[in-house]
Amino acid sequence: MYLGFFLSLVTTASAVILATVSEITSPIIQEAQAAGFSEALERSFPTATGSRILATADEIQELYILEILEVLEGEDTLGYIYTKSVPGLGGPILFLLGIGVDGIFTSFDVVSHSETPGIGDVIEQPVWSERIVDTPGHDDIEAITGATGSTEAVIRAIGSGYENFRVRRPNQ
Repeated sequence: MYLGFFLSLVTTASAVILATVSEITSPIIQEAQAAGFSEALERSFPTATGSRILATADEIQELYILEILEVLEGEDTLGYIYTKSVPGLGGPILFLLGIGVDGIFTSFDVVSHSETPGIGDVIEQPVWSERIVDTPGHDDIEAITGATGSTEAVIRAIGSGYENFRVRRPNQ
């Protein structure tokens, strides 16, 4: 009986501590993600003067896409930023993908992931983003040996974003 009471007390205390830590860190994490998004937007489209949400996951109902943002300079569309989430080997990989109106990838920024340090975390390194930025389409992006699972998952998600872009911009 004593052991059951003790385990209940420890479990309750752990739950309260976890909830408190989550409540404290959640705004900090959201602020860091917003800052990362702003930096990605500036890097992708430096002349942008505004943006608007075109669609959210509920409206799109397409695998991996959480949100599509149209980036504007005045009234002209410069491109799109896709917020995407794909299952990785260590958990979800959340990233932003910029595509200019010409169909060229303008940015790739990992917001969060749980991939293996030193292996799967290559997706957040310049060596990986350099394979994506300034390329037309996703067909020529190759996985990185040793991080095949993580990079192939991202490539599939990039492909779905590019196909969505082609539907939105059929003249490309």
